Amino acid sequence: MPADPEKVAIYIRWSTDDQSEGTTLDVQSEGCQHYVLSQGWRVREDLLFIDEGYSGGSLDRPAMTRLRSAVADGNVDCVVVFKMDRLSRSVVDTVKLVLEEWDGRCHVKSAREPIDTATPAGKLFFYMLVSYAEWERSLIRERTFSGRLKRAQEGRNPGFNAPYGYRTGTRAGSLEVVDDEAAIVRRMYELYLAGAGMRTLVTTLNQQGLRFRQGRPWNDSTVRHILSNPVYTGDLVWGLRPKNPSYGKRDGEKERLKATEPLAVREGAFPPIVERILWERVQSLRQGKPGPNRGGSGRAVSSRFLLTGLARCRCGSAIIGRVGAGRSSHPYYICAGKNSKGALHCDCGYIAARQVDTIAAVELMRLFGEAAARERTADAMRSGLQQQLEMLLPEQKRAQQQALRLEQQARELRRQYRENLLSLPEYRAFQADLDQEVQSVAAQQAQLSRQIEETDQALRQQQELANTLAQVDEWESLTIPQQKLLLRTLCRSLVLFRRPASAEVDFEAVWVQAQDP
Repeated sequence: MPADPEKVAIYIRWSTDDQSEGTTLDVQSEGCQHYVLSQGWRVREDLLFIDEGYSGGSLDRPAMTRLRSAVADGNVDCVVVFKMDRLSRSVVDTVKLVLEEWDGRCHVKSAREPIDTATPAGKLFFYMLVSYAEWERSLIRERTFSGRLKRAQEGRNPGFNAPYGYRTGTRAGSLEVVDDEAAIVRRMYELYLAGAGMRTLVTTLNQQGLRFRQGRPWNDSTVRHILSNPVYTGDLVWGLRPKNPSYGKRDGEKERLKATEPLAVREGAFPPIVERILWERVQSLRQGKPGPNRGGSGRAVSSRFLLTGLARCRCGSAIIGRVGAGRSSHPYYICAGKNSKGALHCDCGYIAARQVDTIAAVELMRLFGEAAARERTADAMRSGLQQQLEMLLPEQKRAQQQALRLEQQARELRRQYRENLLSLPEYRAFQADLDQEVQSVAAQQAQLSRQIEETDQALRQQQELANTLAQVDEWESLTIPQQKLLLRTLCRSLVLFRRPASAEVDFEAVWVQAQDP
C-alpha cells in the first residue's frame, strides 16, 4: 500500500551500547531523513520519535509508546528506521509489533536494509533478517556469560563494580580494601548487631556526616545490600543457576533470574572486611531465625521496651509496650490481640513493665550469673550438638551407599534391556520404580547435608555463645538494645499473662539449656 507523504514517521533508538556499532543518534537521524526525502516524502518534526538511552530488550519505551498510539489512531502509514534492530532487540517483540499489531495499518522501511514490509516478499525477508540478528546476539550473550562464569569460578571478579569498601585491584579480577569505607561497613554490622534497625542505621550514618560514594546520602536499599553481601567475608558468590539453561533465549534469562542457587562460589577470593561469624550472625538476625543468633526485627530490637519482640501472650499474640497518658504515666505491656481486637479476643490485663523487666533480669542472673553455671550451659549445648552430629554422619554414609546401590541397579537394568533379557514395557516399569527410589534417596541426602551443615555451624558458634554469656556480668552497664539481644540469645520463649482481677503476673520462660547452680 502506498504511504501518504504526510504520514511518514521516523523512529530512532539509541543507547550507550550502540556506540561501538556506529549507530549514534546523529547517524541514525541523518540516515533516516535522507531516506525519507529520497522517497519524495516529507520529514515531519511531530512524527519524529526518539528513544535516547533506552535498551531494546523490551517495547516499554516512551517514544515507542507514542509511536504505537499514533499508528493505532491512523496518523502513521509508514515507519522508517535506520535498521530493523532499532525497533527491538527481540525477534518476538519485533515480529509481533510489525506483523501483528501494525499489519494492515502501516508498513516499515529500513534506511540501511532492503526491507519493505508492505509486500509478502518483504515480510519474509524481514522475518529472516530479524531471526538471524536475534540468533547472533544470543550467541554473543552466551559466549560473554561463559567467559564471566569462568572468571568467577577461578576466583576473579567476573565484571561487577567494586562494592562499597573495595576498589578494583592492580591484579586482573582482584579487589582491594578501601580503609575508610571498610571502617564504615564494619560499623554498620556492629550497630545492626547491637540492635539498630535499618531506618536507625540510615539516620545515624547520615547524621554523623558519613556519605556513600560521590557524597550521596545513605538509604535503606544501599544499607540492606551491604548487610547481606557475602563479598565482605572475602567470598565470591556470583550468578544464579537457571532452571532452564537456555541462556540465549529471553525465557531462559527470566528463568535464571527466578533461580536462587549461585553459579559460582569461591571462598577467600577477596580480602575480607568483616569476620565470617559476624556476617553469619547478622544474616540470622535479619532473617529472624531461631537459635543462638536470633534477634527479631530491627524495630523489636531497638524498642525502648525490654521484652517486646520476645514475649507473647497466652492467646499467641505478641506482647507490646505502651506508655500511659498523664504526668504520672508508667510504661506497661499489653496483649497486641486485645489492643487491636478488644477484650472479647483476650482478657489479659495490663502488665507493669518495670515489674516483669525486673523478673526477667533476676531470672537471667539466677541461671547465668555464675561462671560455673554458664560453663555448664555451654558444655551442655556443645555436647548435644556433638551427639547430633555423631548420629547424622552414619545416616549420611548409609544414604550414600544406598545411592551407589541404586546406580548399580540402573546399570544392570540397562544391560538386561540391551541384551534383550527385558522387553521395553518391563524395562520402563522397572525403571519407573527405580527412579522413585533414586528421588527419595536424593531428598534424604539433601536433608542430611543441610542438617550436618547447620550443626557444624552451631558448633563453630560456641565461642560466640561463651562471649555472649560473659555479658551477663555486665547487665547493668548494657544499653537496652544490648540487653534485648542478650535476652533473645539466652531465652527460647517467654509467655506473659495477667488476669484483670489479679496483681500477679504469670512469667513462663524457656531458657537455653538452663541448669540451676
